[in-house]
Amino acid sequence: MLLSNLQLLFNYTCIAYATLSICLMFLSKNEVFSHHSHFLKRILAGCVAGFSSYYLDIDKFYLSEHLYYSFEMNPLVLITFIAGWLAGLIAFIVNILLSGGITLDKVFAFIILLPLFLLKLWKNTAYRPFIITALYITLVRLLLAIPFANGTTDYRSAIIFQMASLLSLLLSFYALTAKQKHLNAFFATKKESITDRLTHVNNRASIEQELNTLSQLHTPFSIIFIDLDNFKHVNDTYGHLVGDKVLVELAELMKRSTRELDFLGRYGGEEFLIIIKNSKPEMATKIAERFRRNVENHDFVHPAPNSLHATVSIGIAYSQPDKPFEETLEEADKALYISKCEGKNRVTVS
Repeated sequence: MLLSNLQLLFNYTCIAYATLSICLMFLSKNEVFSHHSHFLKRILAGCVAGFSSYYLDIDKFYLSEHLYYSFEMNPLVLITFIAGWLAGLIAFIVNILLSGGITLDKVFAFIILLPLFLLKLWKNTAYRPFIITALYITLVRLLLAIPFANGTTDYRSAIIFQMASLLSLLLSFYALTAKQKHLNAFFATKKESITDRLTHVNNRASIEQELNTLSQLHTPFSIIFIDLDNFKHVNDTYGHLVGDKVLVELAELMKRSTRELDFLGRYGGEEFLIIIKNSKPEMATKIAERFRRNVENHDFVHPAPNSLHATVSIGIAYSQPDKPFEETLEEADKALYISKCEGKNRVTVS
């Protein structure tokens, strides 16, 4: 019995970890998959966990005709801690559908899962709350087994089986948590490498990578090239710390003036750039004018009456099929230069 349970422990720990780990990697595209992720991702994760739970239900230790022990609870609990109640509920429903319907064991499983949903335990994924939860599940399952156990031998076997299941659950959670930490570190490093540290928009390397990708995919785009007017005067008059604050506020105004799908970046110094994808050329002009007005009407850095006012000059260029992005960028830069020469605080279209 002990050898058999050790074999189940090893096999099913590997299965639970492997399926959920692959799911975690697949769904972590730009950020680590979690209960904050899009609901469709959580539903997909729930389906994967449900299939895993069904597979782990193959080997059963029967206490009665309708009540048995298996490792099926482990993926349900793990996905609930990783992705929240929706994924946990979907996993439970998939398990029921694949198993052929509701049984006494499924009812007990839901009784165990319900407090996890109500307490929203996925919001605290530290080891201690999970260990307490795992011990709670073990205790409840052992207590529920008492009326159905046929003598001391059966109950002793149930305890051994449940201890193996508990250890499998803890090992899987530890491994998945370690995977999440590595993914968090990876995405943090990636974000730092493509983000301007001062303004927290994309940096020049990220801008050039995005333009290169769009060109290779033949995706139409517009470039809005922005230059903060008289920025040297701001630095010389108020100091570089104030100048930095102006740049930070300018980046925030960019975010407010654009759409979520637009790509924003700092090209260097006081130069910024917006990439408008898959839109008519008129959309770029509309966004550029909105941003120019927002900057012109904004009080920078200090509250009135000591506020600082600034303006921007803007150049726009549109991509053409089979034209290198460097040429489109150069055209936008030339249009920006025209805006500067013609009095600043204006938008020029190439």
